[in-house]
Amino acid sequence: MTARLNRSLVGMLDLLGNAGSASLDIHGRVIVGAPPRPLPGNPIDWLKLVETGMIHGSDGKLCLTEDGEATRAEYQKGLVTS
Repeated sequence: MTARLNRSLVGMLDLLGNAGSASLDIHGRVIVGAPPRPLPGNPIDWLKLVETGMIHGSDGKLCLTEDGEATRAEYQKGLVTS
């Protein structure tokens, strides 16, 4: 079953999915790309995505989990609404 996420969390999940992976800087911001740029989002909301198993972090790197990919796909297809 797909997790129910608010619109903000769905947007953050989509941003990370589009980026492929991200890293954390010394200020705790989620950073992607070259040149590096921070993704929007409250640090607490990023932690909520980790807590629900949508994203995984290790050694300062973040990426979508299989559940995160599946949830993102279901929201994109309109199978679930925020």
